[in-house]
Amino acid sequence: MSIIKNNEDLQNLRHSARILASLMKKVEKLAAPGMSCGKLNTLAEQFILDHEALPSFKGLYGYPYTLISELNDEVVHGMSPESKIIPENCIISFDCGVKYKGLYSDMCILLSFGDIGKDGQLLVEKTKEALWAGIKQVKAGKKVGDIGAAVDRVLQENGLGNVLDLGGHGLGYKPHDEPHITHAGKAGTGPRLFENQVIAIEPMVTLGSGEVYFEPIEGSGVEVVKSIDGSLSAHVEHTVLVTKKGYEVLTDIPDEMVLD
Repeated sequence: MSIIKNNEDLQNLRHSARILASLMKKVEKLAAPGMSCGKLNTLAEQFILDHEALPSFKGLYGYPYTLISELNDEVVHGMSPESKIIPENCIISFDCGVKYKGLYSDMCILLSFGDIGKDGQLLVEKTKEALWAGIKQVKAGKKVGDIGAAVDRVLQENGLGNVLDLGGHGLGYKPHDEPHITHAGKAGTGPRLFENQVIAIEPMVTLGSGEVYFEPIEGSGVEVVKSIDGSLSAHVEHTVLVTKKGYEVLTDIPDEMVLD
């Protein structure tokens, strides 16, 4: 697991998250129907490099892009070629990671455009609500099961499909680390959380059953994860620092902290 060792590393981690959160605010402003996901990917990579950091997803497990784009039934690991255009009516998530001086941050934003129907609106709203329900459970001494139970409660109450084949994770000194954070479970169970530990909480949700399949992308070694029933999906994520009294959401920054 990644427990931050000293104040210098903590400040570098915070800056890594600041770069990433600043980027994602820009992606959110630029994303619109007709925009190429490939152009957003190019922007994302240049922004990260301009801030003396590295895109941590590019090349990771063979993934070829800096910015992951997940459109409609794509739950995670969607490709971002120039030819992938944001449609008029859709749900889309953008996932990205930054490495700054050896410290990793991870974030996914969830957007919607046009007419996605009442069920689609519920999916977007409750996926975001579930993320924050999980975050609010974070505190040194609590258990991973507390996070999962809180996330799942929101989803079950609203009849949404919880994707349990995937989950959140530790990070900080690595892009992915222990513990695995399933977004379900029983409160008071699972690995304990420690002060200065870094975790990513990232509900993945569908309008269907929550079951997924893994579609190989020829020539890349990467599998795009999609809802098995073709239903709309949603994904959102923050990097969270565990503190003695609670949590610090490192990728949730005010506008005045956004980098140019």
